[in-house]
Amino acid sequence: MRLAILSTTLSEEAFLPCMVAFSQRADARGHACTLVRHGELGLGVGGRVGRLLWGPGARELLEAELVIPRLNLRTLTRGDCYILELLEAEGVDFLNPIAAIQAARSKITALQLLDTAGLPIPATLVARTQDGLAEAFRLLGGGPCVVKPNMGSQGRDVALVQGVDELEAVFRSRWAKDRHEILLVQEYIAPAAGPAWDMRVVVLLGQVVGAMRREAVGEDFRTNYSLGATITAVEPSAGVVELARGAAAALELDLAGVDIIEGADGPRVLEVNANPGWEGISAAMAATGRDFHARFLEILETLQR
Repeated sequence: MRLAILSTTLSEEAFLPCMVAFSQRADARGHACTLVRHGELGLGVGGRVGRLLWGPGARELLEAELVIPRLNLRTLTRGDCYILELLEAEGVDFLNPIAAIQAARSKITALQLLDTAGLPIPATLVARTQDGLAEAFRLLGGGPCVVKPNMGSQGRDVALVQGVDELEAVFRSRWAKDRHEILLVQEYIAPAAGPAWDMRVVVLLGQVVGAMRREAVGEDFRTNYSLGATITAVEPSAGVVELARGAAAALELDLAGVDIIEGADGPRVLEVNANPGWEGISAAMAATGRDFHARFLEILETLQR
């Protein structure tokens, strides 16, 4: 299979080790995998140039049987999707439809899709005024709650607040930087005992590639691997697998990282990531003798059968 990974890696930076490892594993299994930097590609459209894509890896993208986007989308303006839009117009297959990528980028959009599908999620509110904040806090029972930006990743700008005054202070600080920013107020699901933890399940084409438990460090409640959380590969229960597959399907994602937390009333979906990191899950699986990249490729190879 001719594969290509379309990455936001900058032209002056090396590709992430996990991408290189995936490409090497694909080549060893008889595939041809090309790593392509999004920012090194030129695109033309209309007039005397017609529809044109050029730069390192352009031909490999257009001739690929499957493209794997590894894009960190910065906005919802579709600005980072223009290469995918050209590939779509040219009939090139890639993981995750553009609309699904965009939907997953907005946490409140994703949560609404999950809720419509009947999947359990934490109670979440959007408040845009000071009065709205007080009402949101009241609706969540007046207890601790989590504030997070509608768009963001790796736990950045996520805070646990204990009272309405603290909640308003967080919002004032964020709104002083950008009054148009949409912030979510979400119920806090505390661990039954010990440090905060959740589970990341990576789903590809309806199958589980792997899963890991992520445990926060010290007093931090955030479980992001990028923030130093400890990770352990786990075998998810049948119920968790069904929930993760349902979450990916609700957002129409071919590839998804589904974050699930265990509450007193059972597991709930916290977030769904259309561009889940490979570093943490591959390291966690490797520690138990399993190969994330090989499992990923095994699932892709079912497309050829």
